[in-house]
Amino acid sequence: MKTIQDYRLLRALGQGTQAQVYQAEKAGRLYALKLFESGQARAAQAEAQALSKLRHPNVVGFVEAGGFENRPYLVTEWLEGESLETAAPPALWPAMRELSLEMLQGLEAIHRQDLVHGDVKGENILLRAGHAVLVDLGFARPAMSPHTAPAGTLAHLAPELLFGHPPGPGSDLYALGMTLYRWVRGEYPFSLHSPSEVIRWHLFETPLQPIRGGALPAEFGDFILSLLAKSPADRPRGVAAALARFAGLFGMEAVGTIEEEPAEAPGFELYGEAIRFYEAKAECSAEEKILLAELYHRQGHPAKALALLSDMQGPAAGILRGKVLTRMGDFAEAEREFEALKDPNKAMTPGQRLSLLNAQGILRYYRGEVAAAGKAFEAAESWARDIGEIASLAVAYNNLGNILLE
Repeated sequence: MKTIQDYRLLRALGQGTQAQVYQAEKAGRLYALKLFESGQARAAQAEAQALSKLRHPNVVGFVEAGGFENRPYLVTEWLEGESLETAAPPALWPAMRELSLEMLQGLEAIHRQDLVHGDVKGENILLRAGHAVLVDLGFARPAMSPHTAPAGTLAHLAPELLFGHPPGPGSDLYALGMTLYRWVRGEYPFSLHSPSEVIRWHLFETPLQPIRGGALPAEFGDFILSLLAKSPADRPRGVAAALARFAGLFGMEAVGTIEEEPAEAPGFELYGEAIRFYEAKAECSAEEKILLAELYHRQGHPAKALALLSDMQGPAAGILRGKVLTRMGDFAEAEREFEALKDPNKAMTPGQRLSLLNAQGILRYYRGEVAAAGKAFEAAESWARDIGEIASLAVAYNNLGNILLE
């Protein structure tokens, strides 16, 4: 391994699109050294500026920044410990409560500098001697600063970031909610089959309760779900508000700052913004057209949805056409759409087959065939559980719940 200035590189830790990260040694002490590509000077400077403002036990410590052979580098303290990506969550509530509190406090320290982290996920939270530390501020930027494209990890991106809304405290809280959800439940609330399916989940679907018995209280699951609200207006207004809610739920003394944090930009309406985003595109892919058609459907514009789907083939378009026709009351045509999809020559993913079962159940329900609808939802629930399709399982649970409330 080579030496960069006085740092001797010991081993490579990871490779990204912008930089490589190494364990390094200088004067007998260990450090993490991030060596950027030659064209990433602006990114390196932004991350160094963000880190240099922060001094908090739950945020990685900045050491120095410099350049070597026309490549910028950044040095931070060395943290010995696992990330949330590989570490098992604590089985006992007191330990989980303290770690969750530390994650919130680290995020609050970043936000108090008018920054957002921009990429909160399990890989970027390390456990050092039993304490949580946020690392990698490579996507940090001033809060509510305009951006041309969403940056971060798609599975953790708040819905509003997908459609031009600037990142703010609420988008970091959403990412933290997704991180905690995956950590305590052991899986995402969706399947990672394709980017379009993940985007669709962020837009439309409701996650299952992440707590499944054990020593963790259900109220903790409710707190996680509050961070995953679709609209930023429905999440805590900032980390201070999230800390206050967390403390109130579990009988803790007030923690964090007491001043009100700035609200998200006013007037944001998720479905409306998403529709305007797709309508403004010069050309949409087939997946984007289906998303736009579903947005029209959910916003009460069935004619627009059907017009967009009219020349589209494939199971996803057929299932959505059937849903729109069901809502319009054209049950016979909806039935024909669904029956056509049963052709064995038409390849469907497990998720699409489950979506078809749920859609057929909704058709039966609208027809007044409540018992038949219940059977369809039960079949979807059983199959989703067997194959681990958690998003479809949540839809089936919700549909069954609506029938039970009849």
